[in-house]
Amino acid sequence: MDILEQPRPPREVPPPGRAVQRTSLRMFLDPGLGLSSDRQRVAEAALDAAIELAGADMGNLQLLDETGGGLRIAAQRGFGAPFLRFFEVVRDEAGSVCGRAMARTAPVMVRDVARDPELAGTQALRILLAAGVRTVHSTPLLDGQGALLGMLSVHYREVRQLVEVGQRLMWPLAQRASRLLRSCPPI
Repeated sequence: MDILEQPRPPREVPPPGRAVQRTSLRMFLDPGLGLSSDRQRVAEAALDAAIELAGADMGNLQLLDETGGGLRIAAQRGFGAPFLRFFEVVRDEAGSVCGRAMARTAPVMVRDVARDPELAGTQALRILLAAGVRTVHSTPLLDGQGALLGMLSVHYREVRQLVEVGQRLMWPLAQRASRLLRSCPPI
């Protein structure tokens, strides 16, 4: 039997509540996506790939709003209206995980939002807990000179420690997203 004729293993079924299909990462890595001039399509593909790669329950991709300032949600998976209203535009002083990563231009992970001293007593914490978020990992999207373009954040319903492999893979994924987004006209 030729290797191409061998039966394929059964397709993995994503756990309930998983917001993306298992092909998201493959689609994001497809060289054809780089030919897209649709910034929204690129943002959604990057977010879906990040959620799949990290095994996250939810996520959002924000882009820098140069006219209004701050990070504005361009794509999201798994959040309701209260979360989206509160985090519609985030500035570095907003007391959020993505705001922290924005201020540092470096990835920030909060293993348990309920125990994070910087979130304690904030409206951001109340909104995160109401949305069912316990762990957040935010990775900046940077241009070639290190200037902020946006933020890619994945969220988990349970307290988690992102495994080292996931942390190391999020950075190259974020950088590919940055390159693709730079080549697209603004949304």
